[in-house]
Amino acid sequence: MNKTKDGEKSEIKKRWTKWINARYIEYRGLAIGRERTVTQLAREIGLTQPTMTNLMEGHLPTRAETIRKLVRFWGPKVYDILGMEKPDLIAELEQQLQNSSPKEKDKMIRQIKDLAALYGAKIKDQEK
Repeated sequence: MNKTKDGEKSEIKKRWTKWINARYIEYRGLAIGRERTVTQLAREIGLTQPTMTNLMEGHLPTRAETIRKLVRFWGPKVYDILGMEKPDLIAELEQQLQNSSPKEKDKMIRQIKDLAALYGAKIKDQEK
């Protein structure tokens, strides 16, 4: 790896470590009067405690599933902190729909429409 890449990765690691630890402090602060642990945070995100500890120590998430879980919990800001491009949402949804049963597809489409409505967007109904 060249110096530029090493420098970029080092900056991302610093930014990541600062950000994720601030999120943990925020998480604990939401539980005034009842202590919340790293294990509890990991469980809520869907990660193991060792994985969460590694992330908080500055290890960058590399597994797509780990990144998805972090994004589900904290939102797309995770991509920005990690210096990653946000995924193509439409392509990802199309892939999920292709791998779903008709019943799951209908449920997903309803959820997508509900979410779009929250943001003032409209989705055209396509003929079946």
